[in-house]
Amino acid sequence: MKWKLFGVLLFGYHLTFGQNYPKEYFLLKQKVESFVVRKDYKGAATVYSEIFNLIGSKATNDDRMIAACFWARANFPDSAFTQLEIVASNGRYVDFDFTSSGNLNSLHNDKRWPEFVDRIKKFDLPSLCTHTYNPPSPIPIVFTVDPKSIYFKSDTYGDYLNDFDNVSSVSTHAYNLRILRSDKGEFSKRSLILDLRQPVINSGATSQGVIKDSVASFHVFYKFDTTVRPWVVYNFRDMPIGSTIISPRTEIFVHINGNSNKLQLGYWGLGDCNEKDGKGMRNGGEGTTGVQVTRNSESEYTIEAQDGSIGRLWDITNPPFSIDKGLFKTGFLIHLKYQ
Repeated sequence: MKWKLFGVLLFGYHLTFGQNYPKEYFLLKQKVESFVVRKDYKGAATVYSEIFNLIGSKATNDDRMIAACFWARANFPDSAFTQLEIVASNGRYVDFDFTSSGNLNSLHNDKRWPEFVDRIKKFDLPSLCTHTYNPPSPIPIVFTVDPKSIYFKSDTYGDYLNDFDNVSSVSTHAYNLRILRSDKGEFSKRSLILDLRQPVINSGATSQGVIKDSVASFHVFYKFDTTVRPWVVYNFRDMPIGSTIISPRTEIFVHINGNSNKLQLGYWGLGDCNEKDGKGMRNGGEGTTGVQVTRNSESEYTIEAQDGSIGRLWDITNPPFSIDKGLFKTGFLIHLKYQ
């Protein structure tokens, strides 16, 4: 894919499909590519202005930083710093080595540059965690939602298989299921369904209805040890065969009215390790129920949140300023098997 190649080689970025953007967003990204091929960076930056007008507050720091790079390369420092100011205001940003990037060289002699660097670097914290083992490549897993699953359901098209229908289903330090868009921004035919109609009274939650999402994801972790320094995240495959544990962190990501939301179960939240994926967020699972994970054999696991389990919902559209949407009753039953 040309855009992906451009993003990785020119700016060190990757295109993420975490937001539920309109198709026009991806068409505009293709328009950006046409300007980049011609090295018309002003044209590319101008298209990014159209993108920001389209998606408003949903614009990510990734997109803002890329736009700043285009404006800098086109010698429009004021426009570049406008985008950099938004990035700095959003808080911690660790996905981009902006100090060594040649794309921002034209800004280095500007009096605003040192101030921007100082503001960003105070958020650029080292990771607090290490991992017992990361496989050289993700291990494919078959993901099956049991028909008995109550609040979290499949789309009735059967198992979710890695590398089919834009599905990524793999084991790393966690088990991760992601339904992605295609390179052209098209939705997968697959989806996941999350019932959020059972808010817990006096938790600040209100019914969100039944959410069916074609860019949803599910994550479950085995073990998180905070008794040592640095903290240790155990690999999903470290779990002994025949054992049953309570996961410290299980997450279901869905979009509600176009906004990114996460249902969290377990005390350990994304961002607690200062990991880059956290984007500055700090949102754990206070008041939630841990999910039970059983390793049945070398290749099979069962993941169960019993009926009446409790999850905490977060709106993470703007990660450093996530919104706590209260507690919800939930429950699900999932089977995993290595392919």
